[in-house]
Amino acid sequence: MVQGETGTEGKGVPPDVPEYTDNENRNDGSTHANGSKTAPDKSKVKRQLYDRSASTQIKPSGLYYDVPDNPPIHLATMFGFQIAMTNIFSCVNMAVIVSKFICSDQEFAASLYSTTSVMSGICTILQTSLGVRLPVFQGPSILFTLPYMNAATEPAWGCQSEITDFNSSLLTNGTISQSREQPWLTQWNKIQGSLMAASGLQIVIGAFGLGGLLLRAMGPISITCLILLLGLSIQSLISVVAEIHWGMSCLNIVIIIIISQYVNRYNVPMPTWSRRGGFKFVPFPLFELFPVLLSVIIGWVISYIFTVCGLFPDDSSVLQYQARTDFAIDSVRNAPVFTVPYPGQYGAPSIKLSYFVMIAVVVLASILESVGDYVQTTGPSRVAVPPPHAINRGIIMEGLGSFLSGAMGAGHATTSYSNTIGMIGITKVASRRVFNIAGLIMILMGVCGKLGAVFVAIPKPVLVGPIFIAISLLVGAALSNLKAVDLWSSRSQGVLGIAIMAGTVFPTWLQQHPGTFKTGVQLVN
Repeated sequence: MVQGETGTEGKGVPPDVPEYTDNENRNDGSTHANGSKTAPDKSKVKRQLYDRSASTQIKPSGLYYDVPDNPPIHLATMFGFQIAMTNIFSCVNMAVIVSKFICSDQEFAASLYSTTSVMSGICTILQTSLGVRLPVFQGPSILFTLPYMNAATEPAWGCQSEITDFNSSLLTNGTISQSREQPWLTQWNKIQGSLMAASGLQIVIGAFGLGGLLLRAMGPISITCLILLLGLSIQSLISVVAEIHWGMSCLNIVIIIIISQYVNRYNVPMPTWSRRGGFKFVPFPLFELFPVLLSVIIGWVISYIFTVCGLFPDDSSVLQYQARTDFAIDSVRNAPVFTVPYPGQYGAPSIKLSYFVMIAVVVLASILESVGDYVQTTGPSRVAVPPPHAINRGIIMEGLGSFLSGAMGAGHATTSYSNTIGMIGITKVASRRVFNIAGLIMILMGVCGKLGAVFVAIPKPVLVGPIFIAISLLVGAALSNLKAVDLWSSRSQGVLGIAIMAGTVFPTWLQQHPGTFKTGVQLVN
């Protein structure tokens, strides 16, 4: 452990948080020193469960709903909808990027989006229910585009063209109508088999408890640098989406900042009715619980008004055209009602050694990223750092989810999403049930083509605000870990500075100078 780091607060979690538990924190009776238990107070349990499910009063922990709490189904659905809506474009972008790299067609990209969305939902449910059991969202990792960038340069892929104008034809068909003799499709199946084999390696790492060893080696400086660099790496994605229309993007950033940071302290009178109390108005923290949903609705309405007034260009070849609310209306009309991904839908998987090595390296990097996310999630969730066995379960579930993704032909593994950590800080909701429902919504968006097309048709600048504020809170939460570090120590300052500089200088240089390292061995390159 680096000098200046502490052991008791080494993960940046306040000391007054409850201990990590895999079970629901309900009053099931007290335990005496001799191990015997007293019967629980049923009236107290009933009252406690009622308070957990119906109350929207903020708790001493600073949250409206803690990790084991079960919000009412209507609130949980809206919370889950917020989370799914801020992550659906990750599935869309992954389908676009992968399709461009392998030079496939647009029908394949639409099918790949459906598969990615379904697997994101399945993996999220597996992780929150059987894995680390923390409020973490699972989705496609941009890291897994690196093997495609290298693999697609091989002549065997037959890569001669790129997909263009994806938004105008996304989700136009739920099947793959191209010939099964396409050269890129044969290589794609080799990617799937190699991904399944590399995912097996991840399962082995978790099963043998190697993930827990990473937890012991990661102090607050390590967590801060890892999460900080992850957050900063996403800023390029924000700028790519924001450049569609900087005016609308900045407007939506201002809207969500006002909602989540200023008016969130005010409650809104909401009408309620009960048989005993009759009709009355009760204060409800609408702005604090649903800042993302409100900002997207407001931004969508403003975009519609600007579209009707002709303030956006109607030429589809202009980038700002995608700020219109009707830019993807044809996709909604032509989208299939249902499309169900299934294992082996693109052919039988096979393994290629070079692909396996590239994907295995990325899998090892994603394990480190996920362990950092698990630890960082405990801060806004107000729980203690999970023990090694829970970390190992999380790695196993990620490996299992990645194996299933390979079998389904998604072409990428799943990993924990860092931006949902910021979402917990915005909404003050850390319930596992909410993330389970978010997973179900992602599955529905992938299976129901019409439903998924509607959300894909949301103007991208409208979602810049939620992503911007979530990443901002993630970076802020990462820096808060340093409160447990002696920053007067020159060693701590040196480790922190060197790690951040190395994590920014070398990747930037490699991006600007691709193909610089030439060892003479293609596998090593």
